[in-house]
Amino acid sequence: MKRIISIVAVALVALGISSCNIKIENPTARNFIGTWDLVSTEIVAPNGSVTTTPSNSMDYLIITENTISYYEADKITNHYSFGVKDNKVFVDGTARYDIESFATREMTLTQDGFGLLVSKYKYHYKKR
Repeated sequence: MKRIISIVAVALVALGISSCNIKIENPTARNFIGTWDLVSTEIVAPNGSVTTTPSNSMDYLIITENTISYYEADKITNHYSFGVKDNKVFVDGTARYDIESFATREMTLTQDGFGLLVSKYKYHYKKR
């Protein structure tokens, strides 16, 4: 009976450790592999104000070791080459996003704004 309890305890500890959202300091392309659902988008204005928009559609990314595919409402919109170096995400050979935070189940990518009204975009994703 003690042996069964020990086995169950070890299994529960292993399950608990594997389900943790562990922070990764310098992620590589392999860390990104999977399907990432967009949770919300933040728009940061030059004056520092932030507008957060929760994702209410089925927008997500599918990332392999060297490709990234963008999906909107379950339809593929774009497919590019993908890479990661020095906490930057490269899409089609261009540094498109900075990695603000990355964990095994969540990530936040940032992108500089394009114009006078937006200084930065933040995209929050959760892994399926």
